[in-house]
Amino acid sequence: MNHLVVGLGGTGERLWRELVARRTGGAGEAARVVALLLDQGEPDRPSGRDETPQVQRLMLAATPAERQALRLGRPDLDRDEPRAQVRLLLAARHSEVLAALQRVRALSGGEPLCCHVLLQLGSATGAGLLIDLLGLLRLQLPAGTPICLHAQLPEPDTAGTTPWPAAQAQAAVLLQELQALADGAGWPGSLAGGDGTAALQGVPAFDRCWLSAAMDEDGLQPRDALQRLQHGAGWLQLLIDPPTPALAGLLAGSGPQRFAAAGHARVRCDARAIRTHLGHELLLRLLNQLRYQHWRPALGVVGHPSPLDRDVQVDEARLGAWGLSVEHLWLRAGMAEIDVPDQPEGQVEQQWQQLTAHALGLIEVVPPAQRAETLRRLMDEARDERFRGVGVQAAFDLPEHELQRRAVAVRQRIERTLWDDWRDRRRSLHGCGQLMARVLGWLDQQAQVLEEHRRGREMQALQLGQQADALMPASGRVRGGVWSLLGAGRAQDLKPLAFLLRDAALARTWALQAALALRFCVQLQVQLTTLQGMIDSSELALGALAQGVDRTAAAALPEPREATAADVLQADARLESRELLAEQRTRLVTGEAVLRPHLDTLWPMAFARWGDRPSFRALAQWLDEDASLPALLALCEARLPADAVQQVEQAAWARLGAAWQADPARRALDLDTLRRQAAVPMALQPGAIATVSEGRAGPQALAPEGPGAADDAEPAADVLLTWRVLTPATLAAWRRVQSLQQLLQAHRRGQGSAARALQLEPGRVWPDLVPPTEAQRQAHTRAVLLLADALGCIGPADPASAGSALVWVRRDGDGFEIERHPLGHDLGEAAAGQGSPVVDALHDTVLDTLLAHEPDADTLVRLRDTMLHRIDRLRPGWPAEGRDLESRAWNDAARTAMKILRQDMTP
Repeated sequence: MNHLVVGLGGTGERLWRELVARRTGGAGEAARVVALLLDQGEPDRPSGRDETPQVQRLMLAATPAERQALRLGRPDLDRDEPRAQVRLLLAARHSEVLAALQRVRALSGGEPLCCHVLLQLGSATGAGLLIDLLGLLRLQLPAGTPICLHAQLPEPDTAGTTPWPAAQAQAAVLLQELQALADGAGWPGSLAGGDGTAALQGVPAFDRCWLSAAMDEDGLQPRDALQRLQHGAGWLQLLIDPPTPALAGLLAGSGPQRFAAAGHARVRCDARAIRTHLGHELLLRLLNQLRYQHWRPALGVVGHPSPLDRDVQVDEARLGAWGLSVEHLWLRAGMAEIDVPDQPEGQVEQQWQQLTAHALGLIEVVPPAQRAETLRRLMDEARDERFRGVGVQAAFDLPEHELQRRAVAVRQRIERTLWDDWRDRRRSLHGCGQLMARVLGWLDQQAQVLEEHRRGREMQALQLGQQADALMPASGRVRGGVWSLLGAGRAQDLKPLAFLLRDAALARTWALQAALALRFCVQLQVQLTTLQGMIDSSELALGALAQGVDRTAAAALPEPREATAADVLQADARLESRELLAEQRTRLVTGEAVLRPHLDTLWPMAFARWGDRPSFRALAQWLDEDASLPALLALCEARLPADAVQQVEQAAWARLGAAWQADPARRALDLDTLRRQAAVPMALQPGAIATVSEGRAGPQALAPEGPGAADDAEPAADVLLTWRVLTPATLAAWRRVQSLQQLLQAHRRGQGSAARALQLEPGRVWPDLVPPTEAQRQAHTRAVLLLADALGCIGPADPASAGSALVWVRRDGDGFEIERHPLGHDLGEAAAGQGSPVVDALHDTVLDTLLAHEPDADTLVRLRDTMLHRIDRLRPGWPAEGRDLESRAWNDAARTAMKILRQDMTP
């Protein structure tokens, strides 16, 4: 059987969340569960969907225009009370609620369905939605579909925004309506969506109503809100995933016995926590392996660096392969990935040799006196214009984007190499970061060398230029200062000058080339610093994940057991111990024999998640995403054996079974403790008649053995369970229900007819939760009549006639008569002949009169004297044999009337 869970208000959603948390990761989840969550407020999710398609979450809201249109079309909803306002919202969003219900029905498949409605009876949202929603479910679901209410009674810590007295009164009113609806009576004239209720007459609104309150049947320590939430979700889970067939038969009741309360106590292994712990422990090892790749004997993968990572060295072969050799820094070595060829060795020297020879050849045609100056001018032109066709300055002044392009290619080559080394387990991620730190340090040293080289070459060029300047005067004169017309200024005489000019130009060229290499080195530092940052970000992300995974794995462990309580089972305590989990963790996850195969399989699977393209930047971004941890965790959980959790559970049950077999007294003590802890969270009145259903279920491993051994426990695979269900003959048998009835009466005394607004239909009179005895009804009628007579609400039909009968005339605000009710010739006849509807309406009139005009001390005295006078006038008409009893009854009624006058709220 599949199940539909309908959560109303905040309590309904909290119960649903707790149910989901309990069922996640557990075994035997054959039943499919879908949910419809309804609450009032503005939508906080655009589609109205929850985390999964199996959950439809709707926030009911309406614009002022929609509210006004509905008020005009639906006068029955045109009220300002909170319950009517919630019904107005349901009417505005009726089509959406109906569509959501159809969607969840479709998701449940074609299997038989059971519906569970979760609410808190004192909530305005739950009270406003419940009756209409029950009618909608009866109309939309197949006939015979079981509907179970899971109703929490209001307590001080769950009243929420509803004032505490009003929450209790609302719960009492709703129970009155549910009491009638349990037999198919009391349906409203129409539902909030406009559907008629003719087809619902005689159809019970629900099959079971599971009530729960703070105090249990034994009157012991009350449960707080969290404990009540856990109890309610636990019982709901037992009905959805019953470990034994006996629990499946508790989904339906009949008549007054539809109201029940259930207590349960169970001991089980937390399958979700076990799987969480084992999966996170394996994930922690994987993350440490990805980060440090440090395996130590007897410890496995550890979470700290290996000494090999600290001692990493940078060798020339690796630098050359990465494009970081000295030749690459001087831009003499090419890079194939960006189509940059190698430069021939000695190319600069050869070109200056050629330029110098060319200049010497040109000066042969120049007059001797001008040859020295011409040679200098030609060498300057070669330096500024002819070297490589653009001049030395332009030849070694590459744009920044070209240098950056080359540096990016180097970074990509290094990143690809490091990624491959990491993927192939030749180096850890931490080791990659350490290696990059060493490379950056080496680049800093090379930058200093290049700067020193540049300065040295510039100094050399300056010195050679000064020597050439000193040689210039001697190059164009003959001895004695007379110009030689025959031999002075020959080309061979100018070679020393040419060689000085060539060497100066060559030194300047090397200085410019060193400056270019220095600029390229800066670009490399930028790119490799970026690469190191990406590697460090990936490592930090892995470290943060590892810390979170470690905390989660530790949080999934059971609480340490005290030595004094270790031998006693406690309800809802985890059966598996830390010691057992440590043994199973070693056997399934952390033992060397199993951990190495785990990591050998998970390692390539993790890299497959990150794709074939090496990118530490993409890795860091992926690790920072919320989906990264679940993705890696899914890989680790898939590596665990399919029955890993069952193996831990079986070991835990086997230990407990062995302990019970060895010590039967402990078995009896444990079972007795669980039986006491399965107390029903509702107390019965002393002497109340109720049907008691009890049962116990447990694994076969806990069954007693030996001759004559017997056990009445039903078989259950993964839980030791004791449950107890109380089904009273009447709703009034519950002690808490009786207190709610008294609180409702006190609330009506303080609110008058305004208290009727808590009802679905204010004009309808509902039977009390606790039916009054005939004596109590008579006493109440007498007190109301005495008050009405003293306040002038009733009087003779003809004041001028002495024997005129009493009549109650209802008038509107302008004093015009609305309704006239004959009561009898006197108060005695009126008390004997009036039914409950007239008395209740007259009671409301009396209370409204007192609330409108609060009586002062003098008025109280006058009203008291008036009531005493009326009682004295009645005395002659009493028979002699019953006069004392009648007098006492009317005086008791007068005392009750005085309590009402004094606004004494004591029930």
